[in-house]
Amino acid sequence: LIEGGVVVLGTNKQSSLNAYDIRGALIDQAGEIGAPNNVDIRVDNGRVIAMASDKDDSEIEVFELDLKAGKLIRLDAAEISADVEDEVYGLCMYASDREVFVFITDKSGLISQYLVNSESGRAQKVRELRVGTQPEGCVVDDAVHALYVGEEDVGIWRFSAKQDESNEGHLIART
Repeated sequence: LIEGGVVVLGTNKQSSLNAYDIRGALIDQAGEIGAPNNVDIRVDNGRVIAMASDKDDSEIEVFELDLKAGKLIRLDAAEISADVEDEVYGLCMYASDREVFVFITDKSGLISQYLVNSESGRAQKVRELRVGTQPEGCVVDDAVHALYVGEEDVGIWRFSAKQDESNEGHLIART
């Protein structure tokens, strides 16, 4: 077991997704995945799934994290080709009921939501949201089903993370 039971994931934006122990020591590296930008995790059917945006290929890279060994296992068959208008940028995940979703943003302002199949790791696009200019990072509060998106030079938007609710966002904080 990893010391303290903690694994921290981070991206080397030129080449890899990295796993670190609680002291910051590199314990695993999933390299050769293009230019990963953002990473997020969720637990799905007892498995820790990590996803990272890949700016080089406009893809979402999918991994399983083995917490006992601190190893990242790339799920090549689960790689998701993001349907975007411009360069892939931000990424965040959302778990609701028995479903896992991933949101991916691109530089045009498009925010795409995908439903992830827990068996295969593959995903299906279920809706699109939009902000006026380039979004930066995003995060989802699973408990209240809220997606928060930072729009560069504008502020923070709140959307419903539920796929069957309104696509309208609300600006909750201006920059």
